[in-house]
Amino acid sequence: MGRIEKKVYIELCNKNAFIPKYADDDDAGADVALCEDIKIKPNETKLINLGFKVAIPQGFELQIRPRSGLSYKTSLRIPNSPGTIDTNFRDELKIILHNIGEETLSFKKGDRIAQLILNEVPKATFIEIKDIEEIKGNRGGGIGSSKLNNNGK
Repeated sequence: MGRIEKKVYIELCNKNAFIPKYADDDDAGADVALCEDIKIKPNETKLINLGFKVAIPQGFELQIRPRSGLSYKTSLRIPNSPGTIDTNFRDELKIILHNIGEETLSFKKGDRIAQLILNEVPKATFIEIKDIEEIKGNRGGGIGSSKLNNNGK
């Protein structure tokens, strides 16, 4: 059984830009490559142009997420991960990158820097009520209140 495919139209607005590409047919994320060389100093945050615009199908979003190998091997982070690109956004995509390390990071044009994931997004209808306890399912507790099992997990 094949995967559901949705068309995401893309306009390259930088002559060095790359169309996002899935490394494997079964990958959830399409790799995004840099369209220019960049350097990020220690504790520096940069907004990087990706060199393309997209038209996302209505009812969907694109999320920008880190590539796990890059996060594991370097001090590069995407601080607003996952970053959401709404269906009606038509400007050039950009990505926020931050270096948490003590050395300058250097990346070259064509380096895969992040991944895009197309996600269906249902629209919520928010309904005001007087007491949320009227709605069943409260497990109780807040941040850090989940019960531990015997293995400490």
